[in-house]
Amino acid sequence: MYKYVLCLSLLMYALAPVSACDVCGCAPSGTSSGLLEYSYRNYIRTQYQLTRFSQNQPGDRISLDRKHAIQFNASFLIGKKIRVSLDIPYYSTVRYTNSVPSYQTKGIGDSWIKVGWLHRKTFDDNRSFSVEIGSGVQVPLGEHAEAFPDFDETPYWFYPGTGSFALQGYARAVYKHRDFFWNLVYSTTWFLPTNWEYHPGQQLVAGSFFRYQLSPGNWKIFPVVGAQYEHLQADIYEEEAVHGTGGNNWIGSIGIDVNKGRIILGTNIQLPIFQHLGGGAIHQQAGINTNLSIIF
Repeated sequence: MYKYVLCLSLLMYALAPVSACDVCGCAPSGTSSGLLEYSYRNYIRTQYQLTRFSQNQPGDRISLDRKHAIQFNASFLIGKKIRVSLDIPYYSTVRYTNSVPSYQTKGIGDSWIKVGWLHRKTFDDNRSFSVEIGSGVQVPLGEHAEAFPDFDETPYWFYPGTGSFALQGYARAVYKHRDFFWNLVYSTTWFLPTNWEYHPGQQLVAGSFFRYQLSPGNWKIFPVVGAQYEHLQADIYEEEAVHGTGGNNWIGSIGIDVNKGRIILGTNIQLPIFQHLGGGAIHQQAGINTNLSIIF
């Protein structure tokens, strides 16, 4: 086992961001969280995320979006200072209106390619500090496929390149003191206008997470608790703000990660603390994330 565990379970909004339209329920959710341990190791990870949003609709209707995301992540080191990461998601979303299914979407989502610079400082045997600063680009490999209310009769279609390019700058850091870890994450994402005069806004994310390492035998167990703040600008269509998008969101997280050898298994529950989304008409409900990582 390695002496220093540097970066542990982060909410992965900083790595797989959502757009304002995702939060308003118009598109598959890009929210995900997962485990990033050993910042000086290569890893691959798969993760499953369930996110739910309810929204007040005209005519006393209430819609509920259940958004499932399966994401593949791969991260590799170039030397000791450069990290290259790739994120590829698959989404499936079902919307219920007054408890009746109204439509469904599924398919490959826009993917991220990121490059980061790593730096580590060791103070003594008990204290260390690690930071990663980087940037990334979102590539619109494809958005999603749609089915209308007649689920059984309407086939699914794949729409390549219907998403938007985006640029992101991010930073994350972890301070370790004995078995205690304090993680900080930050990112700003700029979503570029599409070719049909739609601009899905910008997003700022900042989070802080605390965890403690338990070491029974050859196992490492990490209880974790934290919170994250998101600010999203409203979507713009033909130079006008889209009604019901953008806002502020505080999200809490509580979970546990288990590490044995090269295998890491984690799960956490995401709980809304305070939110004002879509002019107060949109409400994020509790979500769950489960992830499996292999370090090499």
